[in-house]
Amino acid sequence: PAEIKKGLELSGDPLKQFRLIRGYDKTAGMMKLLFTRFFTDYHARNFWSGYHNMVLDGVWNPQYIFKAGHVLMSYMFPGAKWAAKTVDGVPIDDYLHGLKREGVLGTGQVSGEIDELLGGITNELGMPKAPGAGLGRVLEFSKTAGEFMENVPRVAHTLGLQAQKVPMSEVS
Repeated sequence: PAEIKKGLELSGDPLKQFRLIRGYDKTAGMMKLLFTRFFTDYHARNFWSGYHNMVLDGVWNPQYIFKAGHVLMSYMFPGAKWAAKTVDGVPIDDYLHGLKREGVLGTGQVSGEIDELLGGITNELGMPKAPGAGLGRVLEFSKTAGEFMENVPRVAHTLGLQAQKVPMSEVS
């Protein structure tokens, strides 16, 4: 019957029927975007939160921050004289794509939710992604330079735990 079909369609997302609520969600999502994406203090706070998580996990040495920066910059500029080619014998590309698959790198949860809610608008507001080009290459893992900055302690945390011989399955 038509009543049951309509009930089943609404049960998938009951808020679809309330345009006012959906409008509020989109407006709130846009405000989150405006108050997070474009302000360096938000990303700096997340950077230090990432470092704090490293310390809580027993990775005290800030050398891993520098190593992570070197790994990410090596990926960004693979032809540079100073660029590393591998991390513990694993090619940089494979290493970073492995971290992305494990959920270590990439857009944070809030940015992902906002992007989904606003129908992909955050892709338009990010930086250009030119495959093989400097900044575009590293933005494969983050949509803005701020998210790149947030990825540094994430990679550092992983590098530190790997140096302590923590199995990769327990790192992420």
